[in-house]
Amino acid sequence: RGGARATPSARKRAGRGREAASADAKRAKPATEGDGSDSEDFWTNEMRARGLATTSGGRKTSARTPKKRASGGGEVVKVSFEYLLAEKAELEAGAKRDAETRERRRLDDENLEARRLEEAAAMKREAEMEEAAALKALDSHEEFLDAHGEAFELRYDAETLGANAFASSRSSAATTSSESDAKVLGQCASKALRAVVKRGLESVSSAREEDLWRVLLLERWLPMRWASAKRACDEHTMEWLWDVATTCSRHDVRLAARDSFLAALGFDCKWGSLYDAREQRYDYRLGAPADGRSQCPPPAWVLCASTVCDTLRTFGARDYVNSQRSSLSAPATPANEDDALCLRPELFVVAEMVTAVCDNAFARNVEAFDNVDGCARILQMFVSIAIDYRAQALGWVLQDAAAALLASVPQKSWDTFKSKAIRYLLEISSNIDSNATEEDEYANVGVYARVVQWLPNLTSRDRDLRDALAAASAVSIRHLLPFAKSTASVGKKPKRITPAELMKIIPKLARDDAQSVIARRRAAMEHLSDVVVRQDTPAKEVWSVIVCMDLVDVTLNGGRVVDAEENDPEGGLQLFTRFLSRKVSKSNRRSLGELRTKLFSMGTRYERAVKEHDKRSVARKESIYAVD
Repeated sequence: RGGARATPSARKRAGRGREAASADAKRAKPATEGDGSDSEDFWTNEMRARGLATTSGGRKTSARTPKKRASGGGEVVKVSFEYLLAEKAELEAGAKRDAETRERRRLDDENLEARRLEEAAAMKREAEMEEAAALKALDSHEEFLDAHGEAFELRYDAETLGANAFASSRSSAATTSSESDAKVLGQCASKALRAVVKRGLESVSSAREEDLWRVLLLERWLPMRWASAKRACDEHTMEWLWDVATTCSRHDVRLAARDSFLAALGFDCKWGSLYDAREQRYDYRLGAPADGRSQCPPPAWVLCASTVCDTLRTFGARDYVNSQRSSLSAPATPANEDDALCLRPELFVVAEMVTAVCDNAFARNVEAFDNVDGCARILQMFVSIAIDYRAQALGWVLQDAAAALLASVPQKSWDTFKSKAIRYLLEISSNIDSNATEEDEYANVGVYARVVQWLPNLTSRDRDLRDALAAASAVSIRHLLPFAKSTASVGKKPKRITPAELMKIIPKLARDDAQSVIARRRAAMEHLSDVVVRQDTPAKEVWSVIVCMDLVDVTLNGGRVVDAEENDPEGGLQLFTRFLSRKVSKSNRRSLGELRTKLFSMGTRYERAVKEHDKRSVARKESIYAVD
C-alpha cells in the first residue's frame, strides 16, 4: 500500500487463489441453489411442503433424505427419477384406493336407501293389510249387530202435544189487544162489575171500556175490595176470571186474572210471576183436617172437570176420547223461519189454577171436581203433556198439579178413580201412534216405564197407584218378551192382551187388600220368570226385558218384603230374586251389556234389602225377651 506496484507474477498467483476459493464456495453451497439438473432436492422439498409423502400404511413420514452428491453427478440424477416414479405410483395407488372407497360408500348408501324404501313399503303394505282386516272385522261386526237389531233405540218420550200448544215467541209477547179480549172482558163480567166500570166511564169520559177492565185487574182492585168489604167473590166474577185467564191475549192480564182467582180461593197471590217453584202449600202426607180450614172458603163457582179438559184440548193436549185429531195432530211450525216456538203461557196458568182448586178441596176435605171420571181424564192429560220432551218447562208445575189432584180425591171414590186412572194411563202408552208398526211398538215400550216413574210418590195412595199401574203395564207388554219355543215343559208364548181382558184384570190389580197385593206382585212376575235370553236374542226383545224389570221393581217396591209371602217360593219377590240370579255372558252387544249390568245392580240391591229385613226380624224377635 502506497508501495511499489505488484508484479505480473503476483497478480497471477492472486488470481489462481480467487478461483480456488470460488470453487470451494460452490462446493459448499446447498443443493437447492444449484442448477436445474439437481431436480431431486426440488421434488423432495415440494412433497414435504404438501404433506404427500406417506408410507404404505397411510402414515405420514418425512421425505427421504437424498443421498450425498457423488462426484460427476450422473448417478444422483438416475436415483432421483426412480424415487419420483415410486412416489408417483404410490400416489396413484392412494388415489385409486380413495376412488374405490368412495365408490364402495356410494354403493353402500344406495343399498341402505333401497333397503329403507323397501322397509317403508313393507310397513305400508302391513298397515294397509291391518286396516283392511280391521274394516273387514268392523263390517262383519256391524253385520252381526245388524243381524241382531242393535241399531234399535228405546224411546221414553213422545210428541203428544199438538200445534196449538206452541206459539211464536213474538206473538206471545205482543201487547196489542184484540176484539176477542174486549168481548171477554166486557160481556162475561157480572152486573156489579159492569156497574163499577160504568161509573168509571162516566167519571173519565176519554177512557175506553177495555182499558178500565185491564186497570181493574192489574191494580188488584178485586182482591182489595174482597178484603176491605169482607165479602167473597161471587159466582159470575169467578167464572169471568177463569175465562180471562185462559182466553185473553195479553200476558199481564192473564196473570192478573189468575192472581185474583187464587185470592178468591183463599191463597196468596203471586202477582205477576209465572211460576216461582215454591213448595206445596200443604203436606199431603198428613191428610186433610176433618174440620177444614178457615183461610180456604168454599168457592162460589164450581170448576167442572169437563171445563178443564176442554181448555187443555184447546191448548194442544191430546184428546184420547176422540181419537180422530185432525187439527191437533198438525206439526208445530213458526210462521217466520227466523222466529222460534215456545210453549203457550196459558198451559202454566191452567195448571196453577187447577192446583189451587184441588188444594182448596183438600183443605176442606171434599172432592175437587164433580165426577171421578173427569179427574182421571185430567190426570191422563197432565201425564200426556209431561212425557212430551218439548214440554220440559212444565215439569214441576204439572207435578204439583198431579199431586194436588190425587190428594183431592176422597177416600170413598179412590178405588173407582184408581181403576179408571190405570185404564186411561195405559191408553197413553198403547196409543202413541195409530199407524205404528211392530218396530214402533217395541220402541214405545219405554213410555210405559216413563209414565209410571213420573207419577207422584208422596203418600201411600200414590204408591199404591204406581204399583198397580206398573203391574198392569208389565201384563200389557208380555207379548213382547222373548220366550223359549213351546215344548212339553214350556208353554206357548203369550199373546197380546185384548182390551176386554185388560178391563177384567185392572180391577183385580187395583185392589189394595193384603191378598190382592200379593196376587198383584205375583202377576207382575208371571211372565218374566219364563223369559229366555240368549246370545242371538234380538235387541228389541232384550230392551223389553229391561223395561219389564223396571216395572216389576216398582211393583215390588224395590225389594220390600211382605210378611204374608216371605216364605212363599212362588211369591213375586222370590221369583224376581231367582230371576236376578241369572247369568248373562259378556258380549260386545250393547243390549246384552245393559241387561247384564241391570241384573247385577238390581240383584245386589235386592240382596241387601232382604238382609236388612232379616236383621230387623231377628232384632224384633230378640226384643221380646229383653229385660227392662
